[in-house]
Amino acid sequence: ALRRASQIVCSTGLADYVRAAVPGISLTEWRFPPLIDAADQAAVRQLRDELDVPPDAHVVGYTGNFAAYQRLDLLFEAFTQALAVDPKLMLVCVGASETARAAALAQFAPHARARVRILAPESRARMPAYLAMADCLISLRPSSDNLPLKVLDYMAAGRPIVATRGRAHEPVLNGERAFLCEAHAASVKEAILEVFSSPQRALAVASAARAHALQHYGWDRFVQLIEGLYGNIAALRPRQPLPNASARPAARAASYSSTLPDR
Repeated sequence: ALRRASQIVCSTGLADYVRAAVPGISLTEWRFPPLIDAADQAAVRQLRDELDVPPDAHVVGYTGNFAAYQRLDLLFEAFTQALAVDPKLMLVCVGASETARAAALAQFAPHARARVRILAPESRARMPAYLAMADCLISLRPSSDNLPLKVLDYMAAGRPIVATRGRAHEPVLNGERAFLCEAHAASVKEAILEVFSSPQRALAVASAARAHALQHYGWDRFVQLIEGLYGNIAALRPRQPLPNASARPAARAASYSSTLPDR
């Protein structure tokens, strides 16, 4: 499929894979524009009340599916260790099926389970309130190459991000825009604790990530990406109809992702 395509659209982080498979191909790395709507503070307060999140809680947030590659097992282990150091921590995860919710809660001891909220998927319209409620946002993706699209939302939300080092995150995140960690519980725990023990750095990191997202991944850039994609495909169309041209497309596009789409 890749070799026969005229234009390929791939997840951010997979360009090297595609170029190795099909040298010289016309390639576009795909990004959605991030959520930039400011959350209504009244809605955030209502959400905290609904979830029984105390005003002084240090909220660690996660959004997305609960597939194994998201390494929520690593997050849960690291959170439990961090909670022993900072008892104000709370973990709020959005995106679990009912089965995944039960399995997730079962991984926590009772004292930690009281500080955890595992929630069903929410509409995109409500996500700004969840992101604004979090004091820290988490993405652990050590075994993937493609960028989780939710990271762009995290960046635009202006909240400090904890993320694993590697190809999944480092196309857009670095030490100035995130608290990067290794893919083991002790490192994730230390990154979470550093967010709350270093408020000035946390603010600087969050501000840098938001500025970068708005400059490089906002709506105008998304429009340019789509315009360029269709411009590339249109340029490949023949000027004169070929025999039986209506029966076969002049230009074909293929998309490739190593994982199921998620945010």
